Amino acid sequence: LLAEILDWDPVLHRSLSCVLATEKAEHLGLSFTHSRPVWVQKGTDPGTRVVAVEETPLCEGGEVREVTDANKEEFVVRLLHAHFQAYLPAARALRRGLLDVLRPSNGRLLKIYTAMELATLSGGVSDLPVSEWRTHTTLSSALLHLSSSPPSGPPSPPSASRRGTDRRC
Repeated sequence: LLAEILDWDPVLHRSLSCVLATEKAEHLGLSFTHSRPVWVQKGTDPGTRVVAVEETPLCEGGEVREVTDANKEEFVVRLLHAHFQAYLPAARALRRGLLDVLRPSNGRLLKIYTAMELATLSGGVSDLPVSEWRTHTTLSSALLHLSSSPPSGPPSPPSASRRGTDRRC
């Protein structure tokens, strides 16, 4: 299961691999919770937002359930499930959009793309140099006021909840 996320989220992959590899997992100080950063408005100015951490239990009583050697595999599965649930609305919207465009062709247009090409089309290319973006991008004056605002989406979620300070992995 973890091998499948290595390319998608190497930090999450490494963190969860360390949880599985650690003997005496209770020393990691983890509970069955999923931490995710969220943007929170600070004060009355809608442009002033800060990042807060939202803790969600992965199961009933997860806030007090300690991750141990006996349950660390269950923790990893539950955390991955919670992590990917956050992407379902975007994935469903992408699917609807693709079907709206490709449905008239009865799927023939979709068959010309490989999985990697579809991933590039939907997510873009992350290794383009900033100088290339600047050279080939025109920012309209209507968008200039947004350049100093925080991102519209949440920041990347942390890989696991920590109560302790053991950072060996």
